[in-house]
Amino acid sequence: MRSVIRTGMAVLALLAAASGAEAQGGGGGGTGGGRGGDPAQMLQRQVDLRMAGITLDAKQKTTVDSLSKVMVEAQAKMMADMQAGGDRQAMGAKRMELNTKFYADVKAVLTPEQQAKFDENVKNLPPQGRGRGGL
Repeated sequence: MRSVIRTGMAVLALLAAASGAEAQGGGGGGTGGGRGGDPAQMLQRQVDLRMAGITLDAKQKTTVDSLSKVMVEAQAKMMADMQAGGDRQAMGAKRMELNTKFYADVKAVLTPEQQAKFDENVKNLPPQGRGRGGL
């Protein structure tokens, strides 16, 4: 359960990163391939990139979905805090911490073979510049 909570918080951080970038003057439309849009969808795109070629069993999928839900909720809270005038630098650090925790928790759900594929996918992620909302 603790792992699920930590993972959820990491998802939240990812969403907050995307939201923060949009609030700083970036962000495309809410749909399509640009920045912006629904935090849950943005998180799902990031998870999908890391999970490409990995097939989860029902239990793994349920766990990853639970972690993602917690992360989305945590990110929504961070976005609200940021809009209320929260310290962007502190929130950026918290976002990174949440992201790191979330992906570590997701990876812990995987088998060793799936973890190797996950690591390969992470290495092959497209580069993202500062303020672009991703990891």
